[in-house]
Amino acid sequence: MTRQVVEIREEVLTYDPADQEKWVGGDKWLVPEEFRDDPKFAKSSRSYFLEMTAVHHYRCGGYQSFSALWFELWTKSATRKPWVERGSSALETFAGPELEGFRKKMGANVEKFAKSPDLVIWKDAPRRLSFLSIKQKNETVSPNEFAGLALVKAHLGADARIIRFCELGDFRDPRKWRIVCPSLPVNAGFDRHDVQKVEE
Repeated sequence: MTRQVVEIREEVLTYDPADQEKWVGGDKWLVPEEFRDDPKFAKSSRSYFLEMTAVHHYRCGGYQSFSALWFELWTKSATRKPWVERGSSALETFAGPELEGFRKKMGANVEKFAKSPDLVIWKDAPRRLSFLSIKQKNETVSPNEFAGLALVKAHLGADARIIRFCELGDFRDPRKWRIVCPSLPVNAGFDRHDVQKVEE
């Protein structure tokens, strides 16, 4: 069977380090109100700051959002509907059947070879479903993370991209890669040759 080749792009966003220090100090203004009592935010993680900065950015653009730490798409149970949780009913309404079908097609071994993206965002008009992997400026994207993004783009037909965060004044140009996507069900890992950076 011919394996699909997809292109994964970066989008570069910036943040103010002073805002991150406020977050670490306990200021959670970035967290959507419906999630502020979630145990996830009891700890002032710097990585959660970047995730919530991305959420804030896209919600300002009319998107709804959901974190993969609530939305366990890569759960071992193919029959469970993991997005039916507090704050996730809108996602189920938006794309529940297609996500359920996609999860079943991925197979029971997907967790070994492909990592769930960090965020899923969506909006109705125009209809758009996007999966995001959140990275700091020089943070490496693992083969399993590339595999997860490639899977949702090739087999779910959703947008998939890497969000690269840089501090204000330290911008870098976005990159893109061509990925040879795993076939479904997923029963093998990525070879290093399956991910190729595209030179501009």
